[in-house]
Amino acid sequence: MLIYLTILIHFKLKLPQNTDFSSCATMKTPLLPWLFLISLLRIICCLNISLVAAQCMSDQKMLLLQLRSSLKFDSTFSTKLVNWNKNTTHDCCYWPGVECDDSGHVIGLILDNEAITVDGFENSSSLFRLQYLERLNLAFNSFNSTTPFPVQIYNLTKLTYLNLSNAGYGGQIPNGISRLTRLVTLDLSVLYPIGPPLRLENPNLKQLLENSIQLRQLYLDGVDLSSTVPKFLPQINILKMSSCGLQKFLDLRNQSSLIHLDLSDNEIRGEIPNWIWNVGNGSLYHLNLSHNFLDGLEKTYTIPRSILVLDLHSNQLQGQLPIGVATALDATYLDYSNNFFNGSIPFDLGSYAPFASFLSLSNNSFTGEIPESICNTSYLQVLDLSNNKLNGILPSCLFSNFEYLAVLNLGKNQITGNILDLFPSNCALQTLDLGRNVLEGRIPSSLINCASLEVLNLGGNKIVDTFPCPLKNLSSLRVLVLRSNGFHGNLHCVNANNMWPNLQIIDIASNNFSGELSPKLLNWKGMTVDEDNATQSGGNIRFDYLRLNNFYYQDTVMLTVKGAEMELVKILKVFTSIDFSSNNFHGIIPNTIGALTSLYFLNLSHNALIGNIPKTIGNLKTIESLDLSANQLNGKIPAELAKLTFLSVLNLSFNRLSGVIPTGNQLNTFGPDSYLGNQELCGFPLSKSCKSPTSLGGGESAIQLGGAQLEIKWEYVTSALGFSVGLSMYLWMLLHNKRCKKISETKKQSSQEQNIIQSI
Repeated sequence: MLIYLTILIHFKLKLPQNTDFSSCATMKTPLLPWLFLISLLRIICCLNISLVAAQCMSDQKMLLLQLRSSLKFDSTFSTKLVNWNKNTTHDCCYWPGVECDDSGHVIGLILDNEAITVDGFENSSSLFRLQYLERLNLAFNSFNSTTPFPVQIYNLTKLTYLNLSNAGYGGQIPNGISRLTRLVTLDLSVLYPIGPPLRLENPNLKQLLENSIQLRQLYLDGVDLSSTVPKFLPQINILKMSSCGLQKFLDLRNQSSLIHLDLSDNEIRGEIPNWIWNVGNGSLYHLNLSHNFLDGLEKTYTIPRSILVLDLHSNQLQGQLPIGVATALDATYLDYSNNFFNGSIPFDLGSYAPFASFLSLSNNSFTGEIPESICNTSYLQVLDLSNNKLNGILPSCLFSNFEYLAVLNLGKNQITGNILDLFPSNCALQTLDLGRNVLEGRIPSSLINCASLEVLNLGGNKIVDTFPCPLKNLSSLRVLVLRSNGFHGNLHCVNANNMWPNLQIIDIASNNFSGELSPKLLNWKGMTVDEDNATQSGGNIRFDYLRLNNFYYQDTVMLTVKGAEMELVKILKVFTSIDFSSNNFHGIIPNTIGALTSLYFLNLSHNALIGNIPKTIGNLKTIESLDLSANQLNGKIPAELAKLTFLSVLNLSFNRLSGVIPTGNQLNTFGPDSYLGNQELCGFPLSKSCKSPTSLGGGESAIQLGGAQLEIKWEYVTSALGFSVGLSMYLWMLLHNKRCKKISETKKQSSQEQNIIQSI
């Protein structure tokens, strides 16, 4: 920190109010000169100088109030304009977003992210009457994309800083902008296009780049340059032209002051010219050529030591890893991933970049062992060698030497041996991905030292162990993948009521786990977040290792849905998944499963589960995939499943389910494959009709009346029928006896009368 402040004092600069030192405090001392140089340059690029202002002049205040009244903005999102008020006791020079000089003239308007939606500034002439304005930032607003660039901008001839990035402007840059000859920084980037692209036609571009002789920082990300390639540039310090449709390199050989060059996300093909390494006369520190179609490096080349950031990922580069220097680089960021590099990783890789904090060689075709020299890069925070053909055992120093290593990804290789039990007491790992190798042995107990661990992937190996109860106190754990190993035993952990409260993805499929599913086990709070809280938590799982420069590592995870693998490139913190499939679990599915209200995927297939499908599954309102197939579940399919309106995958096949298949909402979209192998099921979408009153397995049947489903419980019908018949016979007998008695009395009376007559 002292070094950083000393540098700033040396340059007589004042820190921006939003400067974040939180990530700097944990940096190692030997890295400070390099990491802080990047930060320093970033601050110089986007410096927001706080000036000691005199009292705001009345005419300036009037212009600001006129500007505010002419703009349409969302006051619920605004943090600056919403606080401009003529009745406020604060001087207008102290209004948020306003900068003044010593005389009280407004020289800066920083109005980015103000949710301004007015159709340009045609009706805001007051802005262009601020004749002393030097800095104007309108980035990340929502101007009408069909509105052309405001032609009045050329009235602001004192502008040195103009930022219109992602402001929503479309059309052409006006010719008059060439009058802004004092511009030092011009940012027209379009990172999130929502309308017609901003185009730079040759005449306007040429004019802009030729009377602007002081221009040093040019940001044109997302501006369409496919038909307009600048042939002339002033001496630029920072040049960003990503996503511009460029098909070839700009000729930058005469750029003697260039320190930052970004030509990523274009369509540049062929070799990287060897002259590019000499741009800036040895001062180039940031070079990003990622996401192009580059296939090689022109010989002979020498990567200069000045390079701090070298990003060549996602091209078609092949052959040996391009080191090309006899002495070590000072680089802190090296990304060669997603190319076609092959052969062995250079044995002296660690000596090549001893100060590297980010090193990625993933998704190439490297072979051989991981060189021991990798341990020389002891300042690494991110090491990704995944998806190659590396073999051999893990170097022991990988675990014991890295005090600050936060991401270690060696997945999808052919690495053998055991995971060494050498995780240090001050382990800083957040991501450990060793999945899809040939590792054996057990999960090392020292992994509990990694108190910040969020992602643990050991899937697809030959590990033989029990459920990792010793890691139950890793409260930060979010993703646990153990699938396709030799894990065995039950999932019961002693004193584990609050185990893994942030867990959101667990995949233990294709092992030999057994026992019952404990209701306590399924009490993961990370899967019970309600919709409102889930929205607020937001974001995705990633490692921000240098926040001040927006560098981060994005975690990914492989999931299996409907028998097919899918890669989750961004693990959202609201995404949850449980996969216990292909094990030996028995017993019932606990009703507590319904408490996991934010669950997206649930797979309990290919086990020996019995009993009914819990009705509480109807509470899983966000679930998209439900697979309970190949078990021994019985009873009816609960009608509550019709409440699952996001359900897109349903598999209940090969169980012992019976009765009528419920209908409604998403259930009407599934075919018969979802219910195969349940002999006692009937109704849509199966061909077996439920109209017959034939008794089914549970003594129940159903009929359809006008689209309504009626269930008939035949045991009750039989009882009622028997009662009715018995009652009828009893009443008949009573009636019959009464009639017989009456006939008998009649006959007796008749006989008496006959005897009297005869006696007479």
